[in-house]
This record gives sequence, structure tokens and C-alpha cells, in this order.
Amino acid sequence: MSTKLISRNDSQFDQMQKQYITTVSGTPDKFGLLAGDVTGLKTAQTTWGTAYSTHIKAQQDAQAATQAKEVARGSLEELVRLAARKLNGHPGVDNGIRSLVGLPPRDHVRTAIGSPSTRPLWRLESTGPLTLLVHFRDELTPSRTAKPKGVRGCEIWVHIGDPAPQSPAEYRFLALATRTPYTSKHEAADAGKTAYYLLRWQNPRGESGPFGVMVAAKIPL
Repeated sequence: MSTKLISRNDSQFDQMQKQYITTVSGTPDKFGLLAGDVTGLKTAQTTWGTAYSTHIKAQQDAQAATQAKEVARGSLEELVRLAARKLNGHPGVDNGIRSLVGLPPRDHVRTAIGSPSTRPLWRLESTGPLTLLVHFRDELTPSRTAKPKGVRGCEIWVHIGDPAPQSPAEYRFLALATRTPYTSKHEAADAGKTAYYLLRWQNPRGESGPFGVMVAAKIPL
């Protein structure tokens, strides 16, 4: 297996050259060298030593300068942000003034949030007397619990007792759940009855999407 005669790493090369020249300097003929060879090696070694030391110091100075620069920028950046917030809150400041000081323009047109277009998928889980957990997820992302973008929460509607309702108008609003699952606790008088649920998404403007498929379960005793 072949190996490189001299390492490309400066630190390793520096150690190697010192060991080599120190070893051959005393008895150069033992290593097939002449006195003139040793003289040339030592002259080049002195030049290398000066250049290498200068290089190491330059690296250390650069690291220190970079650290000082980062600290100075952090301090100035915080003050600039504070001043920019004050400018943006000052009466009469428009995009023309922001442009003069190098700030980006403000977009005053808000993106409209549309009504939810997808439906919740869900299941019921009995967890104790009179209690059902309502789990819900979006039909487009059934493996995730996150609500769809632009949705505030899930409207939960319920109807207690048979027969099964034939219209959403027969349900009553139960809650707006912002996270899953929702704990639905029932009255003792409803124990053993069937609870029918309908769910739909609602956006921050109170606009609702389409109802999902009805799901029913017996209210635990």
C-alpha cells in the first residue's frame, strides 16, 4: 500500500520537516546528504517558519475579527429593528418614505381566507360513563392531526336519540373544538341512547365548510 511522502496538512508537515532536518543535520553523510544540502534545508526552513507563523496569526486575527463583527452587527441590528418599528408606527409614513431609508414596502392587501372546502374525518371513542371522545382529522391529510390551513376549529353538532336525523337542521351545535380529540360528556338521562354527530371546519371569519359523514355511538352507561 502506497502512502504520500509528505502530508498536505500544514501542521503535520511542520512537525515532519522539523524532525527530518534536526535528524539529518548532525551527520548528513549518514543519510546520503552533503553539508550544502543541510544548509539549503535550513534556509528554506527559516523562510517556511516565518510564513507559517504569519499564516497562523492571520487565521487567529480573522477569527477574532469575525467574532467582533458578529457582536457589533447584533447590537446595531437590534437598534435598527427598533428604529424601523418606530418609523412604521409614525403617522404619515408610507412606502415612499420606507424606500428612502431602505426598508421594504408594506403590502396593504390582505389575502382573503376562503371558506373551508374539505371535510373532517373522524371517529368516536368511549372512555367512561357518559363520555365519548371525538377524534377528527382532515380528509386530505388523514395521517396528521393538524387542522387545514386557514381553519380556526372544528364545529361539532350532535343529536341525541333515535331515529337518526335526516337533516343537519335536526342537530344542535355542541362546540367549536380547536384541537383533537374533543371530550363530549352527556347527561345521565341520555345514558344508553344513541348520539349522532356531524362535523365541519370553520375559518377565523366564522365561515363553515361542508359537513362530513355522520357517525353515531351509544352513550356509555
